[in-house]
Amino acid sequence: LPRSEPVTVSTTTTTTTESATTSEPTDAPTQTTVSCSCGDSADVLSSDAGDTPENRLKRRNQALTVDEELYQRYLQSEIDANNAKVVYYSEVARYYQEALDAQNKYYNSQRQKTDLEISKLQEGTCA
Repeated sequence: LPRSEPVTVSTTTTTTTESATTSEPTDAPTQTTVSCSCGDSADVLSSDAGDTPENRLKRRNQALTVDEELYQRYLQSEIDANNAKVVYYSEVARYYQEALDAQNKYYNSQRQKTDLEISKLQEGTCA
C-alpha cells in the first residue's frame, strides 16, 4: 500500500568501553536514525518532493499505462510467436503426411507388383 508519512529506520550499536573505576566493561549505546520520505509510489524521484499529489498520481498513472502497453505488446508477441509455431508445425505435419502418403503409394505399388508376380507364378505352376 502507498505510504504518505515518512518512514524512520533506527539502528542501535552497542560499544563496549572499560570504566576507570571498575574492571568490568560498560555498554554505551549509540543510536543512528535514518529518515526517508516515501511518496505515493515506491520509486519517488527527488523532483517529486515539492510536487502535488495529483501530479505524482498523474505521472504514476502514465507510467502504469506505459507498463500496461508494454505488457500488452509482450503478450501480443507471445501470441504471434505461438501462432507462428502453429503454422510451422502444421507445415511440418503436412510434409510428414505427404511423405507417408508417398511411401504408402510406393509400398502399395510394390505390393501390387509382387502380387502380380505371385499370381503369374501360381498360374504357371497350376497349368
